[in-house]
Amino acid sequence: MLSFKKVPSEDGCKSSVFPNDITHCKYTLEINPSPPNYSSFLSLRRSSPTLHKYNNNNNDLSFNNLSGKIYSFNTILQLDDCLAKIVDQISNKNLSHPSRNRYGNFHHHQQQKIIMDNSDNEFRLKINFGRELFTKISKTNLNLSEWNNLKRGYNGITTAFRHDISFFDDEKIQKLKNTFGFKEINNFENKVDDREECFITVLYKEKEKKNKFKLQWDANEGRWKIIKSTKNISRQAIIDIVSGRSKSPDLRFLLKSQKRSSPISEKNHNIIYNIQKSDDFLKRNENKYDDSELMYFSQKDFNGKFKCTSVRQSIIKKQLTNDKYQMNFISTLQDEDGRITLEDTVNLINLSWISSPSPNSCESITTMDPKNPKFNESIIDTIDYARNISRAIGD
Repeated sequence: MLSFKKVPSEDGCKSSVFPNDITHCKYTLEINPSPPNYSSFLSLRRSSPTLHKYNNNNNDLSFNNLSGKIYSFNTILQLDDCLAKIVDQISNKNLSHPSRNRYGNFHHHQQQKIIMDNSDNEFRLKINFGRELFTKISKTNLNLSEWNNLKRGYNGITTAFRHDISFFDDEKIQKLKNTFGFKEINNFENKVDDREECFITVLYKEKEKKNKFKLQWDANEGRWKIIKSTKNISRQAIIDIVSGRSKSPDLRFLLKSQKRSSPISEKNHNIIYNIQKSDDFLKRNENKYDDSELMYFSQKDFNGKFKCTSVRQSIIKKQLTNDKYQMNFISTLQDEDGRITLEDTVNLINLSWISSPSPNSCESITTMDPKNPKFNESIIDTIDYARNISRAIGD
């Protein structure tokens, strides 16, 4: 049996998912120990409706008429098949999806052809540790069959993933080192300025496409510089894996596509340079070291320059690595709509997912090409590895 457990926090009943909707309590999912077969469950959310074919005969898929997304709840045993379908669809240049009329109904005899050229795409992958939260729950105890038949969206339950670093105290980190052979690394031990360990991401929209700049401090020139420009960022798939154990973190596998880094225009270099000379920037950064919560750049710095949606300032607090995997403990300040928030995250990546990995024996899949047979295999292996970490944390 599965049980939804109400979150005992003060804001446990303050989740409003849809506009003008009533608030709902938040729940986590736990597996009661009696049935031996319920080892792990996953919630699969596919993020891009243009990348999915709707099969009317497949009862495992639920289409949300409001968001236009396709969802599925299933067991971990279906992971290989689900992932194979996702990879097959994102690696196919000519993709079909059903057209919908203005009422959200499907015309199954019509197909819209979407031409998507992946030749200029690169794919980014990672697994986050945290807790899956459920809202709009009508029944707190259910069996596996009822779990598989759950519906998501406006007429069903809703879910969200909450990053949670509290699972990883010093004792657990030492356990990871002992059990998985992780070693702690410090890439900034020779730093001369605290800004050198900071990474700033400026997210903006252009023609409704999500893009970003990544900034890094140049100690030689004494200023922030754009080191990478990425365009057309899109989530292709999210797989949430629920551990079912209160002391073991849940997992979120995230697959994004983006255009390969393009040359940085002189105009954008000048924008970043001129911002750092402005009175607002200089005044804000004058007393930066007196306030650790203050950000070097703010969203309003980019007003009138381009449509900035948020600014993120990240510091890697800790990194653990072994011969094939790396864990990153990251603290991120985000300025969005004038509100600054702090989020601590833990993620796991396969070193073969990094274009320029640290020197090791692990082969690099430099472009993350889904057509590479090792692409699928590396995802399955890494999810299994993350599940082993989750179990070890909970024991």
